[in-house]
Amino acid sequence: MSLPISPGRFAAVWAVMAVAMTANGIMRELVLKQMLNAGNADALSALLGVALIAVITSIGFRAIGDATAMELLTLSVALVAATVVFETVLGRVVDHKSWSDLLAHYDLLHGELWPLVLLWLALTPFVWARWARWA
Repeated sequence: MSLPISPGRFAAVWAVMAVAMTANGIMRELVLKQMLNAGNADALSALLGVALIAVITSIGFRAIGDATAMELLTLSVALVAATVVFETVLGRVVDHKSWSDLLAHYDLLHGELWPLVLLWLALTPFVWARWARWA
């Protein structure tokens, strides 16, 4: 299995997303939660995250129109895996969160939106490949 973009491009796109999403999280905690209730701040942050991912991946994945379904799936899995590993390490090492606190962040039934953001991230290779083929 191979990626439809170079490993360097993958790393660059993912790193830009990681920085942007980390800034989004910091803004949520320091600004949005001061202005809004926690639920609204989380929802707005999730929407901003989806928008950030859309902009960054639309630029970073411009050249994947000819990718096979397996290459797109590989890219999708790599994006989500790198993100989940990053979030887990950041949560454990920097925020000192417990495993149960980290897992709770993935609970859609309790209003957590992070899984929907990850779903959008997983879909972006397919969205932009389709867009490139259409355009």
